[in-house]
Amino acid sequence: MENIFVTGCDGTIGWPVCMRLALKYPDKTIIGIDNNERRRWVDECGSVSAIPIKSMQERCLVFEEITGQSNILLIGDSIRKSLLKMLCTLRDIGTVVHLAAQPSAPYSMKYPQYTLRNNNDATLALIMAIKEVNPKIRLIETTTMGVYGTPDWNIGEDSIDKGVLISPTLKIPSGLPPFTGGSWYHRSKSYDASMLQFASFRYGSPTVDLRLGVVIGVGTSETKKDPRLATRFDFDFNFGVLANRFVAQALIDYPLTVYGSGGQTRGYLSLEDTVQSIVNAVELDNDSYLPINLFDKCYSVRDVAEAVAKEHHPTEVQTIKNPRKEAETHYYNPSNERMKKLLGNPKLDLKATLKDTFEAISPYRRTILLHKEAFLK
Repeated sequence: MENIFVTGCDGTIGWPVCMRLALKYPDKTIIGIDNNERRRWVDECGSVSAIPIKSMQERCLVFEEITGQSNILLIGDSIRKSLLKMLCTLRDIGTVVHLAAQPSAPYSMKYPQYTLRNNNDATLALIMAIKEVNPKIRLIETTTMGVYGTPDWNIGEDSIDKGVLISPTLKIPSGLPPFTGGSWYHRSKSYDASMLQFASFRYGSPTVDLRLGVVIGVGTSETKKDPRLATRFDFDFNFGVLANRFVAQALIDYPLTVYGSGGQTRGYLSLEDTVQSIVNAVELDNDSYLPINLFDKCYSVRDVAEAVAKEHHPTEVQTIKNPRKEAETHYYNPSNERMKKLLGNPKLDLKATLKDTFEAISPYRRTILLHKEAFLK
């Protein structure tokens, strides 16, 4: 029975993914690795997870207590090629789910070299370990819809119709669009996507590139089984996604900070659907590189602010000077046909998600109050 290796198992998405994989595949070992850097980064930025989270070791013990399953195994704290080769050889790894990354655009603009080394070196280490041990090991990575930026063309999932000749005898197949992401984080993921496609083509590895939209929500069916299984909820400027930050601001009667016109539009997906999409990708039958745009609905910053304000009265919506260099009004029309096939019917309901988020973080209002300075820096 082939086991599953998950990088970034301590993250917002990684921990629920580990639990769902463990429940779906009780005869497989879900091997998790994480260096806990996300906790350090958020602390460095003067913030915390609003919802208290246990250590990975404690959460695994609680998971076993609640479910009776002990098939989540934690090993190591860094993605090194030698460690990965040993794991793939000795632990009979059939699938690698690569979620580990420095995922913050603002943080990446402060620390570009660190972000590129952290993100791209880990991906390359995985690719080369798989190539040397068994190129048929399935590699699933979450990149981001942000790699596209906000182009004035429709965003498909295969954006080049014909192969690109890079030597007289070697072509790169379709699927690599022009990347115009607006931060070093997004550029690191653009390069990840390029590496994934090239490695899949060159070594014959089955690879799934899940290009995530903005993931919102406070938990999944697994995290709701017990408070001790909670996943993190960030609300600061650097690591808190927009909707989560707005909910936290509204909860403490802090004005919602809309950057510029608020016309910046992105694709959104619930945490529940994100986790299920990743788990479903394990059983895809592609034998080459497959990019999938992972989002359900598109909203502008102003759309989300107004939805939060309706859910929590009275809430002031405040326009501030945009600290980011980005288009505030733009065309945005991405496709998600492959996600629909992968997931079926996505379940994002913005109003219900915001209500659930307010209810989940309300007990931690004081925590947010103590860290409100982190909203804007």
